[in-house]
Amino acid sequence: IPDALTPPVDGDICFEHVSFRYADGKRKVLDDVSFTLEDGRVCLLLGPNGSGKTTSMKLIAGLSRQSSGEVLFDGARIGAKSKAHIAYMPTENYFYNYMTVDAAGKYYADFFEDFDINHFDAWLRRMDLNPQDRISKLSSGMAAKLRLALILSRDARLMLFDEPLNGVDILTRQQVIEAILTARDPSRTLLISTHLVDELEDVVDTCVYLKEGRLVSGADGIVVFDGLHPALQYRLTETATKNGYQLLAGYAYQGKLPIDRDLTVSIRVVNTEKFTLPNTGSQSLVLMPMS
Repeated sequence: IPDALTPPVDGDICFEHVSFRYADGKRKVLDDVSFTLEDGRVCLLLGPNGSGKTTSMKLIAGLSRQSSGEVLFDGARIGAKSKAHIAYMPTENYFYNYMTVDAAGKYYADFFEDFDINHFDAWLRRMDLNPQDRISKLSSGMAAKLRLALILSRDARLMLFDEPLNGVDILTRQQVIEAILTARDPSRTLLISTHLVDELEDVVDTCVYLKEGRLVSGADGIVVFDGLHPALQYRLTETATKNGYQLLAGYAYQGKLPIDRDLTVSIRVVNTEKFTLPNTGSQSLVLMPMS
């Protein structure tokens, strides 16, 4: 089919009853997971370590294969055709020790038709990366910037970022987030796995939460209570239940808000409901819709 007549590729991702088990068969890393992420959205894949986030990323990227179920991209199984439209940024370093930053760009240019070497050079300047530096000598933060520059220099319909803030100092995190968001496009899906929710809550459209390999929630927006002391958990549970939500046990992060103020909490799942609870501490809690 001539390129001009080739239908556009959407970035929809669909998991249909997906399970994954390693060869030893001792434990299911993913257990009957089903969800759909529409194209053109910024999506977070949430969960504690060992919950199956990286495995899910690798299934979408075509680097692993599920034990059962289907993983679909644009309505089709992951294969050579879909891989051409998927860019994956892993957590680990995957370059040869002898390679320089510049050589990594040429390596990508050889493998991916949608890779723009001019964009890559621009990202190197923006991120203060020296093209002649050996990758093996880069700090973890600079190595993460390089992996990010490579992914953002592609014109992929689906971009996967596996823990992009790992090993990145606090001052650099905002730069990394802003760089990822430059790829935001109505025809492109961005899927970001992370446990640093507070860094990304203002830019996300959809989130999926995994715990022990099972889907816990998939809801629009991230629902967070900032600044609540653990002593208020009982009262919070009562209020949440009354409003049709329940606490998402086992997932919390630290928030910073002034003490002795009332805190207005937005539940950004259904109709942006709001209610107020007193703020007496710094613990944050996450809610999910009640089943």
